[in-house]
Amino acid sequence: PQKFETFARGLVKEMGVKLDEKIGVSYTNDGGLDGFGYITSTDDFRTNRVAIQAKRWENNVPSPEIDKFRGAMDKYNAEYGIFIT
Repeated sequence: PQKFETFARGLVKEMGVKLDEKIGVSYTNDGGLDGFGYITSTDDFRTNRVAIQAKRWENNVPSPEIDKFRGAMDKYNAEYGIFIT
């Protein structure tokens, strides 16, 4: 799972998200987040908070996991969430 989380964090970095290395970097008890960062609009007018979660599962992600992620988004006031499976 650590390799997948590292991959996911690298992927969102390539998408332009600037990661906050203080949030969501532990691999256990991460509070529902594997990463957290900021993305600035193309006109540099607004910066949005982005929550990141990665799950290396072959089956569908159960609703409680999405609910937990949504709760973590609320906790960190994230406007956007990226859930990678």
